[in-house]
Amino acid sequence: MTSFPRLTATLAVIIGLAGTIGAVVAAEQPVPRGPERMARHCGDMGERFQARLAYSEVKLKLTEAQKAEFKQLAETMKASSEPMRKLCEEKSAKAEAATLPERLTRMQAYTEARAESMRKLVPVMAQFYTSLSPEQQKVADELLAPPGRGERGMRHDRPATMRH
Repeated sequence: MTSFPRLTATLAVIIGLAGTIGAVVAAEQPVPRGPERMARHCGDMGERFQARLAYSEVKLKLTEAQKAEFKQLAETMKASSEPMRKLCEEKSAKAEAATLPERLTRMQAYTEARAESMRKLVPVMAQFYTSLSPEQQKVADELLAPPGRGERGMRHDRPATMRH
């Protein structure tokens, strides 16, 4: 009869060790680099966009009139990001190592697509921004700014481990 408690304790230790080993192995998995990272980034772009919009709408506490402007902004953001999304998919499809000229050509295409996106987005964002109260504008300054950009550059307000 005394062996049953010993067996139970032994099993508990084994299960605990197995969980610890699993956590260590998971922590040691490297973050994907290069094409794998880009493929992962591109894969959930639409989902992240929708989640960010929904979160922003709640945090801004929009009035009904502002919701109509926000919807127009969201549609413009989605439409203006389409060329970049296509480039992202093309880059993921060509995951093999590219030559330097090919990479530079892709960078140029991405930069041009981003500039075109901004040309479409800036006037609509400015119109939406003016519809916000001063308090909402402060919230929008934090929520709607591209991550890692803006007045704070590399977001020095975050710990170094969170910067990319």
